[in-house]
Amino acid sequence: MSSSSPHLISAARQRLLVTVLLVVITLVGAGLRFYQLGELPPGIYRDEAYNGLDALRVLEGHTPLYFQDNNGREPLFIYLLALPIALLGATPLALRLVSAIAGTLTVPAVYWLARELSDPAEALLTAFLCAVTVWSVNLSRFAFRAVVMVPVLTAMLALWLRADRLRSPRLALLSGAAYGLSWYTYLPARMAVVALGLVWLVRWLRGQPWWRGWLLFGAGALVVAAPLLGYMLTHWETTIGRAGQVSVFNPAIHGGSALGMLAQNTWRTALSWFWRGDFIPRHNIPLRPVFQPLIAAAFALGAYLACHRPRLQRGWGLVLVFLGVMCLPTILAEGAPHFLRATGVLPVLYLLPALGLARAARLVATRISPAKAWVLVAVFLVAHGVAGMHAYHQHLHSQDLYYSTEAGATALASDLNGFLGTPSATRSSERQDVAQAETRQAYIVSRLWENWPSVRYLCHGQAGLSLLTEGTIADADRVMVAAWPYEDLAAVRAALPADRLISVREGAWERGDLETESRLLYVAFEAIDPEEAPSNAGQSFEHGITLVGYASQRLPAGAIEVTLYWQAAQAVDVNYTAFVHLLDGDTRIGQHDGPVASGYYPTDVWRPGDLVADRHLIDQVPAGHGPLQVVIGLYDYRTMERLDIVADDGRPSEINQVVLPLEPPEMTTKE
Repeated sequence: MSSSSPHLISAARQRLLVTVLLVVITLVGAGLRFYQLGELPPGIYRDEAYNGLDALRVLEGHTPLYFQDNNGREPLFIYLLALPIALLGATPLALRLVSAIAGTLTVPAVYWLARELSDPAEALLTAFLCAVTVWSVNLSRFAFRAVVMVPVLTAMLALWLRADRLRSPRLALLSGAAYGLSWYTYLPARMAVVALGLVWLVRWLRGQPWWRGWLLFGAGALVVAAPLLGYMLTHWETTIGRAGQVSVFNPAIHGGSALGMLAQNTWRTALSWFWRGDFIPRHNIPLRPVFQPLIAAAFALGAYLACHRPRLQRGWGLVLVFLGVMCLPTILAEGAPHFLRATGVLPVLYLLPALGLARAARLVATRISPAKAWVLVAVFLVAHGVAGMHAYHQHLHSQDLYYSTEAGATALASDLNGFLGTPSATRSSERQDVAQAETRQAYIVSRLWENWPSVRYLCHGQAGLSLLTEGTIADADRVMVAAWPYEDLAAVRAALPADRLISVREGAWERGDLETESRLLYVAFEAIDPEEAPSNAGQSFEHGITLVGYASQRLPAGAIEVTLYWQAAQAVDVNYTAFVHLLDGDTRIGQHDGPVASGYYPTDVWRPGDLVADRHLIDQVPAGHGPLQVVIGLYDYRTMERLDIVADDGRPSEINQVVLPLEPPEMTTKE
């Protein structure tokens, strides 16, 4: 007994070390997936928003087997979403929490799968690559239903390999049940039956069918998937329609050459491993390959090693077949390589580079000590992970991802929620103090509400928010209207309460996936208490226009924003342009001319009694100036004639501008 004790202790220590390393790797993966999950990615893409909206309907008692909106969606992810949304509310964090958890669980799941094929070292390498590779991390930070497919398929494969090795009927049944469950995750999961069928065929041809195990696998899969299968048989167009829309065999897609497009997609998918990946910012750092050069070389070496007969018989054949078959969803559809459609490869993807790296480490160990060889591999992998995550962090803050995730719509929802005094949609700690006695009402035009599901999700059940229809403006202390800037705004202006301070500001911007130019998404009209306007000017111009007051603030990069407050005593039939000149002594150091309220509430639509805020930005104000003065006036841009100031006797004077002090102590600073 004593002679065997050292061996037992060594084995126990090895198991402890492996366990500790796996926990550390899993925690690293969790950190990368949960870091600023509610803020990054910056917006909520419409596919995510539709999942969130359906989860909200689940909480309201709507429990379908298949969700038909947005081209149809399997239910498992949506039902899982319902719990964090019930606990945290309709927030970005709640929407993505299931994805981060599923992505984190995938790390130990792929370790489990790798251990059915390899030793602990190779399994740990597999887990680490899964934890830090951009594809896996990115998928775990979006509320896409594909993310839950990965751990389910990984568990299915691990269970089957163990069942096959041990000839365990119980494990075969459980593996089949896991596969049946995968049908409730994402459409490409159904393709796995092809890989399994090919493996069975090879086994049968070799006289190794293990009928009992395969039959139990099939039984478990059929029992679990039966409800969805029944639904599919009666709703074929709903459940398969999307696949037909994007298929390379659709004439509208292949343009007359289905085989040509198929060959092109196959080539592009093969290149995506090491040369040119998915270009869609939601799926990938645009065009970044799956693996960087050295990991790609390890992947190729691992694929070569996996083809050796002993490994094939040990289960690596299933890995290779599964990898190839699960590429078909992107090969057979438009836009290859498409990393979301190819998500089914992730359960086995990292097995091959891990196999190659392990072989490389052992070759190096023949020249130096094994410990030093594995240290070198560890250092290389850490450097690889750090470099990848640095690139990914930059991507998370990129303009491409901002527009690709429709962050402008998220900003609109945040604007509405913030106005109504609720937590911001993007920063839960941000609140707006609202006096208990003050009432607020926000409105949004139907075009913005219907076209942007993320707004409907983030503003779900928001008290005080309504669609703008004729005659809907309520009597509230503060009113906000979010409008689409490219439609006739006459109805919006007419709906605003009279005798209020009217303020208009431009909101966020948006850009489509295939567009190069961005455009304004919305403008926000606010009608508030006129007492909030300063009364430090009191200069009357012709046609009943009065400059009631002005205010200013310093902005970053030396800019100064001057806000003018105009009031109309009567209707005006000319769209006047306001000018603001900034003087340092007799020297003009900056100016801005523009229609009042940026043209969204011009002078020719003013109603008698309207008080209008008019912002002017003067950028690049030189430093080192003395006390400043601001020169203010109005002119008709068609004739360039200025309006005169009205004298005390009510007649126009010869003065056509107002000169007022703009000293630094009177200014506020905006961080």
